[in-house]
Amino acid sequence: MEESESLREACLAAAGLILEPPGEKVGKLVCGFIGKSCELEVLKREYFSLFAFPGSADYCPPFEHVLQQAELQDGEWTFPGPRQEGGDPLRDEFEEIGFDWERYTANQPTVGGRFSPDHLGLILLCLAAILGSGGREEPARAFARKHLAAIRKFGQMVAAKQGLYAKAVTVAFSDVILLAGKFLQGK
Repeated sequence: MEESESLREACLAAAGLILEPPGEKVGKLVCGFIGKSCELEVLKREYFSLFAFPGSADYCPPFEHVLQQAELQDGEWTFPGPRQEGGDPLRDEFEEIGFDWERYTANQPTVGGRFSPDHLGLILLCLAAILGSGGREEPARAFARKHLAAIRKFGQMVAAKQGLYAKAVTVAFSDVILLAGKFLQGK
């Protein structure tokens, strides 16, 4: 039970870092965690460069359908652009689980003000919701197994980037990956 609660908390923390640009509270936590002084506006610029603007040199696509096709070639990640309908396969999965992904509105450039259902932040929130519903460890394990490859790839992609916000996200995703591995082994 302790492993599932630790994983749930790690999922919530990692999702919070990639779903919304940092506000004052998150900014202070990131700066304190990294142990360096930083400005909130710098963290916000890093956030948008990393996760919201596909044309940015630092862009790391937080979408499973893009990550499934991403490849590391000569030290550089290559991937297709995100598609509006790319996350559609997760709609049915979320509905079956009872996760209302549509209640999360995007505070970043999107089409229609909503995230694609396969945004890793939503996937992490869904896993946290399953884990928090008590007694549903097998569905949580199945969901984690299905999506862990994309979470790992995203963590690797962000780890290769510079900046304080990238470091904080790297640590958060490393925690999720480590705890998910332990959770999956605890059958």
